[in-house]
Formats: sequence, C-alpha cells, structure tokens
Amino acid sequence: MSKVSELRHDVQRMITAPSVALQAETLTALMGSVLEYVTQVKEQEAMVKNIKTYQKQLKKGASTPEQEEELKEIPRLLDEAKELKRTIKKKKQTLKQLRSQLKNILRAMK
Repeated sequence: MSKVSELRHDVQRMITAPSVALQAETLTALMGSVLEYVTQVKEQEAMVKNIKTYQKQLKKGASTPEQEEELKEIPRLLDEAKELKRTIKKKKQTLKQLRSQLKNILRAMK
C-alpha cells in the first residue's frame, strides 16, 4: 500500500470515528463513575470507623440493658467489618492505579 493510500485510509478511519460529543459524553460518564467509586470508599471507611467509635462509647458507659446487648453484638459487627476493610483495601489499590494512569493521561495532554 502506498503512503498516500495509508494516509487516505487513516483520514477515512478518523472521519468515521465516533463524534466528539459522544466521546465527551462517555468521558463525562466515566468521570462520574469514578467519583461515585471514590465516594463509596469514603463512606465505607467512615462506617468502619463509626463502628469502632460506637464500641468505645458503649464500653465506657453501657448503662441500659439495650446498650449492654448492643455491646455484645459489636464483636460480630466488627468481624463483618473486616470483610469490608478488605474490600476497601482493594478499592484503594484500584484508585491508586487509576490515579497513576490519570497522571499519565494529563502529561500526554500537555
């Protein structure tokens, strides 16, 4: 294939590529998904922290029978939170990789 034919083929491929508006919409949706993912991680971290904080509060002053019963349930809840911690760790690793990729994309855009 001659150079002119290759160039003509490349130009034709670029002309038939998805529209700029469609690409921009896709990127915007992707960024929204990433933001939602980050928000989930933060909410999950806060949930684990709140469980531990509540446990400390109950240990200090569990005065009612309800609070005593809740104090007994906290260890099971903390065991369940361990699984959540593993999930958070995996999500943070994914975000770290995404951050690195995003830095590379921003460098390429300059």
